[in-house]
Amino acid sequence: MKKTILIILAIIILIALFFWLKPQAVSKEAEESTENNSVEQTIDSGVKKFGIEIQNKKLVFGPETITVTEGDTVQLTVLSDVDEELHIHGYDTSMELIKGQPQSVTFVADVAGRFEFELEKSHTSVGVIEVLPR
Repeated sequence: MKKTILIILAIIILIALFFWLKPQAVSKEAEESTENNSVEQTIDSGVKKFGIEIQNKKLVFGPETITVTEGDTVQLTVLSDVDEELHIHGYDTSMELIKGQPQSVTFVADVAGRFEFELEKSHTSVGVIEVLPR
């Protein structure tokens, strides 16, 4: 009985995380109305958001390959089951992961190429960010 409750609770949490972390589509009307509003809203709406979850040093939720275009602003939100450091090679960008707490990093993808992101302390590859040239 306890196992069933835990499984149901885990499923509910994963579904909630999916809706909370998924990239948001912007309609053409919303995009045009944002252009008429403040600069802060325009910048915020142009961010490509990706969410991933790591368990047992493996990607269990989110894309293995994140594809963006050179010049895009990227926000990566990570939920991990251990304290670690996530490092994005080629961008010299990293973030401290705190067990059970979503952490985010935002950067401009200004260099085209394929860049691995890994758990730095354990030297474990988690995925790749592919930046396509303009």
